[in-house]
Amino acid sequence: MSSSDEASIASEDIPQAYNQPENPVALTKTETAATLHQLGLSQVPSVSGPDLTNPPVEDPIFPEEYTLETDTGLVPVRTLQSIGRVKSRILEEASRQSTRQSFLAEKNNEEGEKDIDPDIEFVTFVKGDPENPHNWNETLKWFYTFLFSIFVISAAYGSSSLAGGLPLINEKFGVSTEVSTLSVSLMVLGFSVGPLIWAPLSEQIGRRPVYIISYGLYVIFNIPCAVAKNIGTVLVCRFLCGVFSSSALTNVGASLVDLHRESRGLAIAFFSFSPYSGPVFGGIVNGFISVGSGRYDLMVWVNMAFAGVMWIGKET
Repeated sequence: MSSSDEASIASEDIPQAYNQPENPVALTKTETAATLHQLGLSQVPSVSGPDLTNPPVEDPIFPEEYTLETDTGLVPVRTLQSIGRVKSRILEEASRQSTRQSFLAEKNNEEGEKDIDPDIEFVTFVKGDPENPHNWNETLKWFYTFLFSIFVISAAYGSSSLAGGLPLINEKFGVSTEVSTLSVSLMVLGFSVGPLIWAPLSEQIGRRPVYIISYGLYVIFNIPCAVAKNIGTVLVCRFLCGVFSSSALTNVGASLVDLHRESRGLAIAFFSFSPYSGPVFGGIVNGFISVGSGRYDLMVWVNMAFAGVMWIGKET
């Protein structure tokens, strides 16, 4: 038997699983020490106090994650450690510049906390990523800034939308002013409950889905407020309206931070104007509706229309 025949028989005896693996390992490109040096990363990052452009980070082994764009979008902790960044050194450097960080460093040392798992990979935007709002043109950024500001006005407007028509509520449902005032107070109370849901949820599924879901429910729950047959329905639904509409008050500030960098201060100024102007507009507009039409339900329908327009704007 020739050597070629023996090789042929040997190859037939080997299972195909050994010749062609079912799950070949896919290689993923990540940043290396050389590319990080090219991006300007050094052994010890500059640890400064939190400001408008730098969020507070208790363990800033890679604070550049918030502003840096890389070629691959992945920065392994192992690579950061290869250029000299380790948790203990970062905390030591932070302790020299911040009393709070010093306290955290001592606490971590006492607890014997270990270094970060080297298999973790930080995710950044790739260079020129169109999904990064900081790469959008200024016109689009300010369009969304004004849209967000009106969004906040809409939520604040709803809180006082019934304040100008309390006598109509008293007459329609046969209750005292103390009870009808709850239609305003309970919505404001809902503003304190909603952020416990929408703020963390926006970090898990994104801000846009939170806006669409919460404001869609806000629009819907205006309907039972308008057609309610008793005051109990109005009070319960107004509280729920406060819970759902609070996503605007809670998350818009974070959305503006996502959009702006150098112009962030001016954008926040527009945002600060909105929650104070909304209740003023609500009292004026619905005061006219109350006196001019004498219809309680019309005040709710107008509020629903305003909220509905903003909800459609959030979907686009």
